[in-house]
Amino acid sequence: MKPIKVVDSIMGSGKSTASINLMNNSNYYTKYMYITPFLDEIDRVKKECSNRYFYSPENYDKDGKFRYKMDSFIELLSEGKDIAATHALFKEISPKTTELIQAAGYTLILDEVMDVIDDLPVSKSDQVLLIDNNIWMKDKKGFVSWNMKNEKARDYEGRFADLKRMSLNRNIVPYSNKMMIWTFPYEVFHAFTECYVLTYLFDAQIQKHYFDLHHIPYEKYTVQLDEFSETFHEFVKGENNQKELEIRQQLKEKIHIYEGCLNKIGEGDTRFYSDLSKGWYKKKKHLHQILKNNVDNYFRNIMKAKAGDVIWTTFKDYKEKIGPRYKKHFLACNIRATNEYKDRTCIAYTLNRYMRPITVNYFGKHDIIVNQDLWAVSEMIQFVWRSAIREGNDIHIYIPSRRMRTLFMDWLEGEDIEFTTSIPDGVADDDE
Repeated sequence: MKPIKVVDSIMGSGKSTASINLMNNSNYYTKYMYITPFLDEIDRVKKECSNRYFYSPENYDKDGKFRYKMDSFIELLSEGKDIAATHALFKEISPKTTELIQAAGYTLILDEVMDVIDDLPVSKSDQVLLIDNNIWMKDKKGFVSWNMKNEKARDYEGRFADLKRMSLNRNIVPYSNKMMIWTFPYEVFHAFTECYVLTYLFDAQIQKHYFDLHHIPYEKYTVQLDEFSETFHEFVKGENNQKELEIRQQLKEKIHIYEGCLNKIGEGDTRFYSDLSKGWYKKKKHLHQILKNNVDNYFRNIMKAKAGDVIWTTFKDYKEKIGPRYKKHFLACNIRATNEYKDRTCIAYTLNRYMRPITVNYFGKHDIIVNQDLWAVSEMIQFVWRSAIREGNDIHIYIPSRRMRTLFMDWLEGEDIEFTTSIPDGVADDDE
């Protein structure tokens, strides 16, 4: 396969504009599939790709009859239409759908990296039941398959229906006697004539490690202005470090990080920097009230923010403990698929992120090592980008974790994030 073109370029550098320019200026015979987490980005592609006509999968056909969006997606593929769809729908892709993509010769533009692996809890007793009844099998490449030669398995409809669908789609990999790994079928990327991935800090992303695991080749691209134009963005091979540093400097001037006594709560562990990690929340319950008071103090007294100015995050199990006054303005720390909060100017980021141990171990078994600090700061940047900074407006942010605050400040200063692989015992994220 051709190497995937990973457009690794900072937010606001023109990735979406360059992709629209690419599609508008391609020949008529090139078929595009634009996959994005954002519904409003689908509308933008439809509107601004004036030289093409994009279709989106719909729940109702032309006669008003209900159907699943995947059925609509398959119909559009069969007709060779240009398609704009969401990550969520794309993740449901099946081997037959993959064959349609390959036969039609589509070019993929993937806006933002996907969740290409995830935990899939399956109890030991359920695993034994499925295996002992000759329903689940392990294929030559290590995937769990559904035994379609077994009549009972082939005709099965019941509580394991989702596992049947995922097994048939080659989504499941064994991990332990309590857990499976859901994974996006890597063969899908082989099916496209050409692939673009629009992202930032790709080396930190799980999808990068996923590509390495499955030996999927990729090359780094960036965005630049056409030499004869002040507005026409295009993709070029290589990196544009100078442009990135300029944008980081602009962001630094507009992002105001709180420095004061409310940070004391995140500065106790100077050896491992574990304060405000998931393990800290579990072990330091006596400090929850202080953190809650700090959040209230920051928003109400220091910033004098109105409720509509605010977004904040912590681990989901603790949102009622830390921010009950602002629970309507809570966002999950791993949120990406929204632009609804681009008017929010005041943020509290009250956690310390480490990659989930299952994910780290899954890649580690294949000698693929993740950079914990780079991943953590990339996740934080994505959260901050949900706010008014994406519109070029000033924001204020409270980051009580010394580790997260230092990483974020280093990034704004244009410094490289060191490669850090270690996870202090008991601090890693169990969930978001």
